[in-house]
This record gives sequence, C-alpha cells and structure tokens, in this order.
Amino acid sequence: MRRRIILIMVVFLIIQSGLALAVLRFDGEDKSSLDMVKVNELMYSCVEAWPRLQQGITDSMPPSDYEYALLDREGRLIYARDGQEKLSLQEAIRRRDTVIDLYDGSEQLGKLVLVNDLVLQAGRQQGRVLAVLGAGTVLFIMAGICYVLCLEKTVFGPFKRLKVFAVRVAEGNLDIPLTMDRDNAFGAFTESFDLMRAELKKAREQERRASQSKKELVAKLSHDIKTPIASIKAVAEVMAVGAEGEKEKQQLGIIEAKADQINALISNLFHATLEELQELEVKPAVQDGRSIRELLIQADYLKRAQLGDIPECLAVFDALRLQQVFDNLFENSYKYAGTPIQVTAETGQGYLSIVCRDYGPGVPEKEFPLIFEKFYRGSNTAGKDGAGLGLYISHYLMEKMGGSLVCKNLEDGFLAEVKVKL
Repeated sequence: MRRRIILIMVVFLIIQSGLALAVLRFDGEDKSSLDMVKVNELMYSCVEAWPRLQQGITDSMPPSDYEYALLDREGRLIYARDGQEKLSLQEAIRRRDTVIDLYDGSEQLGKLVLVNDLVLQAGRQQGRVLAVLGAGTVLFIMAGICYVLCLEKTVFGPFKRLKVFAVRVAEGNLDIPLTMDRDNAFGAFTESFDLMRAELKKAREQERRASQSKKELVAKLSHDIKTPIASIKAVAEVMAVGAEGEKEKQQLGIIEAKADQINALISNLFHATLEELQELEVKPAVQDGRSIRELLIQADYLKRAQLGDIPECLAVFDALRLQQVFDNLFENSYKYAGTPIQVTAETGQGYLSIVCRDYGPGVPEKEFPLIFEKFYRGSNTAGKDGAGLGLYISHYLMEKMGGSLVCKNLEDGFLAEVKVKL
C-alpha cells in the first residue's frame, strides 16, 4: 500500500515537472528575435512623430508590441513607454537593449531603444511555472484526498468491520452476521468469514445438543442403576438375617455398605446432573392446539388411552417438551395403575386443559404433597423401576411453557391435568 502511494506521488511530480518545462519552452520560443518588419514600421513612425516630440506632444506616438524609448542625439530621454521613465543610454547598453539610430534623410535625429524583455519574460515565466506547480499541487492534494477516501471505503473501513466481527466471534457472539460487501478489497473474505461464523454457530449448537443429550442420558442411567443397587441391598439384608456364620454376616454387611456407598455416589451424580438439567432449553411458540393430539398418540405406545377431541384453538407450547410431559404421565400410569386411560380436553380461563385419568390406586394421601419433589418415590413404588424424576421434570417443563401440571387423587383413580396456555 505504501509503495502504491509513493508511486502515485512520483507520477504526479513527473507530470508537474513536464508541465513546467513545457511552459518555459513555450514562453521562450522566438522571444529573443525581433520582427524586423514591425521594427522598421516603428522606426518610420518615430521619425514622423519626431517634430511633435520636440514640442512635447506624445499623444501621436505609434503603438508597438515592443517596449521602447526615444533618446536625442545627446542621449537624453525624450519619450518612454510606461516603466521606462528613467532609461538612459548607459542603462540600455548595460541591459543589452537594442539601440537603433534614427535618421531623417542624412540627419541623425536620435536613438530608438527597444527594451530587452528577457527579464520581463523571466518574471512572467516564473509566475507561470509557479502557477503550474501550484495547480499541480492542488490537483495532487485533491487526488490524495480522493485516494485516502477511496482507501477508507474499500480498505480501512472494511478492515475495521472485520476487526469488530473477529472480536465478537472471539467473545462467543455468533448471532450477528457480517454484512456482505463485494466492492472492497475484503469482499471475498467477507463471505468466507460469515460462513465461518455460521459453521461455528452450527457446531456450537450441535455441541450443546450433544452435551444436553449426554446429561439426560446420565440422569436416565443413574436412575436405572439405583433400582438394581436397591435390589442388591435388599437381598443382602435378607441374607444377613438367615446367615449362620460371623464371616458370612461380615461379608453381607460389606455388600450392604458398598451398596449404600454406590447409592450415595449415584445420588450425588443425580443431583449434579439435575442442576444442569434445570437449564433445559424450552422454546414455547404459538401453535395449533389440535396438533397436541398427535403428541398424545405418540405417548400412548401401549394403546390404552381413549382420546377425545382437542378443541380448535391456538396454544403456546414447545412440542418437544410437551411430548416429554405426556410420555412421563403415560409411563407412570402404565407402571402404577395398569388400567385404561381416559383423555379429555377443553378450553377455559386462558388455558387448554388436557385431563389424563386412570383407574388405579393413586398416591397415598400422606405422600401426595411430595410427588413433585426430586427423587421422591412413594410407598407404592416397591418392585417398580424409577428415579422419582418424571413428575418433577414434567412440572418444571410446564412452568417454563407458561402452563402448569396439576395432579389429584380420585375415589376410583388418579388424575393429571396439563394446562397449556392459550
């Protein structure tokens, strides 16, 4: 870039010098030679006007292209054009002016001095050269300003935008795209950098989903591991009651203690994982409420549900998360009730209410306030796998969607009401 600017400056200086030399050459052409025709005409005119000059009359002096003056035979100035009032014969000789004797026949009248205009030409030439150089300098400055503005638009400005974009990407902000501009030096890079941003955003989203999937898998596996551990502990306790030898009791005690240790470690893993699961992304959006019927059909994989019609409405929900809620509710009913499930839906008070009821034993009343707690499993869960997370997660997801989950014990069953915001 510096080399280009220096090259442009050198070119301008060469152009200026050429213009100055051209002016000097043009001004100097034929300026040192005299037009003898014009000189003879001036001589004859001066001879004719000489008598009047001696009387002090200068109005009839002939015009001429030359600066001139008239001297008498003694060298005294009797007429001079403007600027030559102090001219003398000695001054004319010193300046190398052209001195011509004037004769009227054989009589010498005086001398005609044609002023040598080399000095005047030099002054005029210097003025013209300075004018050319000044104009060239102005053009050079204007060209420089235009070039700098062009650089600002095509190089420096885009480079600054690239710098700001790189800082945003480094800070992790991948949502703001880089404006495409192919009319600058970085046009080709602009599209590439924005593609890089889009790919980074996609990779980050995939990484987030993979991480989230791993967390959910860890929670599920932890939940599944707790059941066999509980079984191992229960068997160890039963065997310890019927053990005969002290050594056998000791070994069973060790098994029981290790089962407790593993259970505690899994519980810690559960808690840590669930704290992160609180960050489950929920994206509720306005959707056709009738699409919820398909979610219910997918949740009822054992085909035990009697599904009623869903009223025509617009509801706010995240289909993926609402599917999780229905999956948990139907799984609980399969596991603890084992009866047909009746599903009804109606709108009212700003919500689409979806009621899922079965005809099982329900939850013991003294344990009912704890059903939404993490890891809580009631006394009716013996012999059934589970982690006490289904209702807890479902309740959390419904709140995130602006709705709610309400559960009730009935005289002949259990009811779960999912309220989706209209």
